[in-house]
Amino acid sequence: MPLYIMETFIDRQRFEAASFCLAGTSLYFTAMANGNSRMYRAEHFAPLVKEAGLRVVKEYDDIGQGHSIWRCEL
Repeated sequence: MPLYIMETFIDRQRFEAASFCLAGTSLYFTAMANGNSRMYRAEHFAPLVKEAGLRVVKEYDDIGQGHSIWRCEL
């Protein structure tokens, strides 16, 4: 059974301004809000998926306003 991950990867944004805004959002949540939130680059997120015992079998970028969806399987 597949597992789908939807994320706003900083390095998968269509426009540079969108990437900049996401990085600023990450800074806000880290410094001001709850101290736990973070925006990831796809290249840093992929090893976490592998460490969880999954593999990415399909990637869909530019979903909606800058999301990516990864289809993962065991």
